[in-house]
Amino acid sequence: MILKLALGLSLLFAPLVVLLGGAPRPHKGDQVSTRITAGRYLVVCNGYLSPAPSAPLVPAKLLGTSNADEEGNFTGSATVMIGGGPSHQQTVTEG
Repeated sequence: MILKLALGLSLLFAPLVVLLGGAPRPHKGDQVSTRITAGRYLVVCNGYLSPAPSAPLVPAKLLGTSNADEEGNFTGSATVMIGGGPSHQQTVTEG
């Protein structure tokens, strides 16, 4: 019984050790900057929203793209659908 439990736990935790322990860590000299995060991102949201106070939750979906430049400015657009109704376009500019 103890052997089966130990085997089960090792099968459960071994992939976590490989995934988390084997990932490269940033070196002490590495720094996160806006230059590193520059690029294009895909944004996907799936969940539930309440369209008004005390209203029931309805399904909501969002699909969009975002671009980040080397100065840390983000721009993007997305299509949002709430409760299966008509889709809405959103545009975001953050700098």
